[in-house]
Amino acid sequence: MIDNPTLRSTVCGIAAVLCLATMAHAEDLPLENPDFAQGLAGWTQIGWGNDNPGMVYSTSPGAHIYQTVPSHTISADKLKYTVRYRIGSMDPARGWEFPEMTVNLVTHVGGEGYANKGGRTIEAPTEYSGEWQEKTWTLDADTAGKSLAVSFNLGDRQEGNVAVHLYEVQIACEARPPPLSLRAERRWPAAMVPQPIKDGPFAGLYREGPPGDASAMRVDFDAESGALIHLGLDTEGGGREKMNLLREPASVSAGKLADGKVASSAPGQVKVDAAGTELDWKAGVPEGGLTLTVAAPAQSTDDVEVRLPLRPALSAVTVLGGRWERDGTVHPPFLLNAPDLGLVLVKATPADAGTARIQGMRDGSHGSRNNKLDLSLISKAAAGKPVVWSFEPVQLPPPEGLKETALWPAIRRGWLNALQATAPWGEASSTVSAPPGLYANNVLSDLVSGLMHYWGDAVLLSPALPQGIELNEAMRRTVDHFLTRTFPMAATNPRMKLIRSEAEIAALGNSTVMVSAEADGAVPCYHDHIQMLDGISGTLTGAWNVWKADGNNQWLVTRWEVLEKIASFLERNDTDGDGLVESPNSGNEGTFAMEFGSGSSAYDTVNSGHKDAFINIQVYRAWLGLAEMAEALGHPDRAAHWRERAAKLRAAFLPCFYNPETRWLGWWRSRDGVLHDYASPWITGFAVRNGLLSPEEGRPMLKKLWAKIDEVGFDRFDLGIPTTLLPIKPGDYHYGPGGDRSVASNPFKHYLNGGCCVSDTFHFLVASHMAGLGDRADRVLAAMLQRQWAGAHENGGGFQNGIGGGGEFYTWDGTPCGYEGHLTYSYTFLQTALLREPALRERLHGKPSVK
Repeated sequence: MIDNPTLRSTVCGIAAVLCLATMAHAEDLPLENPDFAQGLAGWTQIGWGNDNPGMVYSTSPGAHIYQTVPSHTISADKLKYTVRYRIGSMDPARGWEFPEMTVNLVTHVGGEGYANKGGRTIEAPTEYSGEWQEKTWTLDADTAGKSLAVSFNLGDRQEGNVAVHLYEVQIACEARPPPLSLRAERRWPAAMVPQPIKDGPFAGLYREGPPGDASAMRVDFDAESGALIHLGLDTEGGGREKMNLLREPASVSAGKLADGKVASSAPGQVKVDAAGTELDWKAGVPEGGLTLTVAAPAQSTDDVEVRLPLRPALSAVTVLGGRWERDGTVHPPFLLNAPDLGLVLVKATPADAGTARIQGMRDGSHGSRNNKLDLSLISKAAAGKPVVWSFEPVQLPPPEGLKETALWPAIRRGWLNALQATAPWGEASSTVSAPPGLYANNVLSDLVSGLMHYWGDAVLLSPALPQGIELNEAMRRTVDHFLTRTFPMAATNPRMKLIRSEAEIAALGNSTVMVSAEADGAVPCYHDHIQMLDGISGTLTGAWNVWKADGNNQWLVTRWEVLEKIASFLERNDTDGDGLVESPNSGNEGTFAMEFGSGSSAYDTVNSGHKDAFINIQVYRAWLGLAEMAEALGHPDRAAHWRERAAKLRAAFLPCFYNPETRWLGWWRSRDGVLHDYASPWITGFAVRNGLLSPEEGRPMLKKLWAKIDEVGFDRFDLGIPTTLLPIKPGDYHYGPGGDRSVASNPFKHYLNGGCCVSDTFHFLVASHMAGLGDRADRVLAAMLQRQWAGAHENGGGFQNGIGGGGEFYTWDGTPCGYEGHLTYSYTFLQTALLREPALRERLHGKPSVK
């Protein structure tokens, strides 16, 4: 706020004459909401640091202030807004030119942030006494129920303060013609329609939620321009196709952006003329789907690109399958997955005439609600040869070998939420970026090698997909990425001492070193975090998953040397020779991020380190998988070596991590010898799942943990099970604001400090089944499946609420407390329904037993 007497005096002078009209002129459009217009009469800015009516001003140096007309709620999707305004004066009058100034139309809805519908430049008035100016916006779609405000923005002024006074503002609007709409439905066979379960632990499942009997696809077009303004999908018949996957109207270009107009429309068909290129949309072909025929003029030589600006804050739409190119294009057929809305098979005819490209744009953070995602359909439709795109709804069949299929309908729509192929984002040379088509936290998030065992297991358990689409190729490319990539690291980075001697580091000075698995045996869990050893164990198990999925020994031969190299990196970190792998972080209380800048695993806000149960549980499986691969390649000596390493680790595991006071496993034993135990059900569960504890050894521990869950009063089983049942000490957690190490950055029951992380529940429930405690586990799974089936968030998600929504973690009362919004490994909990069955567990853990 500027405290400038001259400016204040001027403002007070015009405040008396400030008249913000309640009615538009006769030639203007009727006001949509008279109450809104009347509210302008006492217009006072609140909340932006400017309480002077009608004034927009800049500060010195280089800052600017908005002046915003009070907002109101829009009642329709199709509106034309006209804003008329007059400039009363400008101060100070020192011969300055009129400053850069815009008027903006801004919409807002809770949870999604602000969306600027476009700024219009304000021209310098010839007389400050009041020359009318007028700006118009057309709101095409997805605005009903949102708040709208008009803001006047004065650009930065380096020279000093300046104020521009608004004399009068008028706002009017008219309803646009209703859109043209196509809708396609498909009835599913009766055998695929779920029936409410009446008895047992899953009694009540399907009583609430979608009917599951049909799919629906909906597309809407502007009645005049023919622009695609709505794209909706629901493969379970629950009405979710009303949600719009587009953040703004689609565009068409053929060498340059093309304006369109509706050429004709009929029931089930809309034809659009886009500067000579014909777009012919039809509903119902294929059954329940849509087709788009793109026909360019005969003389055209340009590809036709239909760009779909997707709304990741609603749904983290991703491309699965297809043949990917390095430039980010992907050849159909492929699956387009809109999490918890539905799955669509996309094809192009002729097959070589259509490609797609997906591109991500992050707004500073992977957790921003303003992140953007574009999917372009590119048709080589030159010389008058049309290209036909088809979009067919898909309902996944049960996986092969699943005996108890009654639970599958609750799982099928969310099953592939566990696999998100990246849209390229960021600078390729940066460690904070992503190439196209690799599995990651979500389509716009980080590549995390420590999670590859989750993705690989999902691939191994997945059912057959239409058109022979397979998921393993993206898994292979993800493993290859981590095994072959190089990334920069400053010689002064404390992590450098994990791969270079002190003498080597001293000789490097202030230089930058290119690090790689092939040269150094190190794999970062994400970015350049090579101190997180789950990056290596995840990569090893990911490679086993790839090989297990297709038995491709030829690929394995090309990767064997580097796989052994990174496994040996883990082996060298058994620094005391007891068989356990020691993480570089000490794990001593109060040392978080002091040694290597972050935690020792993907649980990166927790101060775990040294002998970390989580790391060793994963290393055990990784070494056994490596032994199996060595045997397949004819290396019996190496197979024996890695089995011996796994056996030694297993022998040391229970004595190190068992807590005789609580009678379950602690999380980590720090370098000072202290066992850090926060009653983490998933740690003991994971150890049983991966075979470090037999079911007989694990059963009494799991029973104690179930009793502890009852003792602490946790009963929101639709959220899963908390990561810890006891609060983590501030010294064992990411420190609080301003670096205050006496306060944890998350209070108890939030995020990793005892919040509900859906994926952790998976380990505990599967282990409970293995140990004969399946009835208790099934009651939790039933609540989670009902939440997944019926949906819990506005976007229909049970455990995701769109990118940036935080719906991957929950407090104990169900409040989202994450940051990603969609986290792939949350959906490992769905694997619980499969891994209740021993035969399917053997698909993942049928490795040779340790002797």
